[in-house]
Amino acid sequence: MSREIKFRAWDEEEKQFIYSNEEYVDYQWGFENKQLQAWKIIESDSEYELYEAIELKSKDQFTGLHDRNGNEIYEGDIIRCPDGWTGEVYWNKNTLQYWAYNHELTELHQPEIIGNIYEHKELLEKNE
Repeated sequence: MSREIKFRAWDEEEKQFIYSNEEYVDYQWGFENKQLQAWKIIESDSEYELYEAIELKSKDQFTGLHDRNGNEIYEGDIIRCPDGWTGEVYWNKNTLQYWAYNHELTELHQPEIIGNIYEHKELLEKNE
């Protein structure tokens, strides 16, 4: 089974996510030295555009899963499941699967995205 490969990154300056699969007027995505990179247009006129690299503190990959409301689940999302647990979505390098809290993440859990680690870190405090 294959899934769409796409990323999002947190723009700390603008306090927003930028997504690799969306078209932006003021952002560009690409690879530099085999690393995913984003650039923001800082000056533009009819003849040229001047870009500035954005420091990507995160490069969250799409898990291929959706929450119970149909929203795409990315690494760094905070999810809540009906059985009561809440956790941050992350890639488990030992099992090669996405996990949240102490559970392998599947759509069978019927997760709901309730936030992300960049804007809503306090949502994880109850599990610590």
